[in-house]
Amino acid sequence: MPSLYSTHRPKEFSQLIGQSHITKLLKAELTKGLVGHAYLFIGPRGTGKTTTARILAKALNCNSLKNGEPCGKCSNCIAFDTGRFLDLIEIDAASNRGIDEIREIKEKIEYNPTMGKNKIYIIDEVHMLTKEAFNALLKTLEEPPSYVTFILATTEPHKIPATIMSRCEKYEFRLGNAKELAQSLVSIMETENIKVDKKGVELLIAHASGSYRDAVSLLDTIIAATGDKELTFDEVRNSLGLPDTELVNSYVLAIAGNSLQLALETLDEIFTRGTNIVQFTKSVILLFRDSMLEKGKAGEIGAELTSLTRVRFSEIIKVLLDAYTAQKYAFDQRLPLQLATIQLIPDEKMEEPIPASEKKVTREVVVEVKSEKGLKSKTAPGVVISEMAKSKEMDEKQVVMPKRKLRKKKGKKRIMGKPIPFDTIVDLWTTFTRAVQKEVKHLYTFLVPAVPAGVQFDTQLQVQKVEVKVPFDFHRKQLENPKHQAVLVAAALKTYGTPVQFIWIISKEQIVFKKDIIHDSSKSPLDSANFTQQPVEAPMVETSLESAFDSILGADVETLG
Repeated sequence: MPSLYSTHRPKEFSQLIGQSHITKLLKAELTKGLVGHAYLFIGPRGTGKTTTARILAKALNCNSLKNGEPCGKCSNCIAFDTGRFLDLIEIDAASNRGIDEIREIKEKIEYNPTMGKNKIYIIDEVHMLTKEAFNALLKTLEEPPSYVTFILATTEPHKIPATIMSRCEKYEFRLGNAKELAQSLVSIMETENIKVDKKGVELLIAHASGSYRDAVSLLDTIIAATGDKELTFDEVRNSLGLPDTELVNSYVLAIAGNSLQLALETLDEIFTRGTNIVQFTKSVILLFRDSMLEKGKAGEIGAELTSLTRVRFSEIIKVLLDAYTAQKYAFDQRLPLQLATIQLIPDEKMEEPIPASEKKVTREVVVEVKSEKGLKSKTAPGVVISEMAKSKEMDEKQVVMPKRKLRKKKGKKRIMGKPIPFDTIVDLWTTFTRAVQKEVKHLYTFLVPAVPAGVQFDTQLQVQKVEVKVPFDFHRKQLENPKHQAVLVAAALKTYGTPVQFIWIISKEQIVFKKDIIHDSSKSPLDSANFTQQPVEAPMVETSLESAFDSILGADVETLG
């Protein structure tokens, strides 16, 4: 037998429940004849996207349209209702997602409608098309023939390219609330003579999660399983594989009342009965959610729930949601729920008691402060002191601030300096620079052009001060760097045997390295008296380049002197 959902699928806009914001606009377009060439229906599963697309296609080909509604009596409407309308092409993009299927559409789109006035293409789950297929569809979607209308449906609009979305009229479908889902179920039950008590209907709605199709499918499943059209709450619960309500309420009250033993005993009972653990966790989460949103619901279950704050509700639901997600991948579905229970209700007996000797108490300590006017008492709030276990009867007034023991820092022995002659500084300068080179190689390059210029002994600081000339300011900055100063002082102490303080002076004279060369504008520098010219005889040796030329050109190459 056909399912209830297919049998009771709406055939007119007025039969659609919960989507009046969309049907009103579509009917206005049809009435005024301002129909678009492409539509994009966006929304969660089971909200009526494909159903609305079929009604729109039916209305576009109806011969007697009335206020935007198809008449349902003309030949085209009858062909639609019986599934014989040839100009309606439905494509499932999940299984026809390649570029070849889109090319086939482009080839057949040029043919005129066979039965009706318009040719309608409904592409369901359009987000499943490949990138190449979207590119092939783009131009056709932008400028289709006047008799062609595209209706695209998707549950994941973020996967659709912006170029496709910009060429369509977008309509967003929404999930149904409890009232709208109940209206849909009651309408079907009255037609099929099905009776379900109020709590059973509420249970169906709670597990439909806002989907009209899921609500009807759950009802269809129960009727097929029981073979009975008069259903009680227990029959609905057992058919859906839902846990016992009393056990769910018992576990919820144990969590709310911080009773770990009762919560674990309830879980043991659930496991013993073989109840679906995932479904039990879902039922608990939904019950906590409803109790948080509705105070009356919480009062019906127990006083423990009414005393919970929203922060506590949020914490419980979050932990249980994590457990629900972990159950899908856990090797044992009981384990995530057990861990969540222990996390929500920590066992106080498992916590190790803190010894009284280690407890810390915050008290106000009275400290006497001496001043010119006399003794004054000041209160030092928030002072943490240790409470000894054996001195329970100690008077708080006798509490004295603990004395801090000051440790003397052991400093290094100071080295007393001694004056050094300037000649000694100059004679050992090379030894000093080599000592610096061993420690920091690049620092040696700044000392090469440096020349000692004078010495002075500081009797107060007991330090030998040495003035050193350097050619550039860059050299001075590098040598005065605190990191480099430590290396220089250590090397000087090692070389001269006394603390040395360097004073770096910029002197441009250090740039000229050969002052004794006197240039004459009329003579070459090489004709200076300091140089003598002597002829040097060098043997003629044939180079490899000359040999190469000889072998190629067959002639000697003259050597340039």
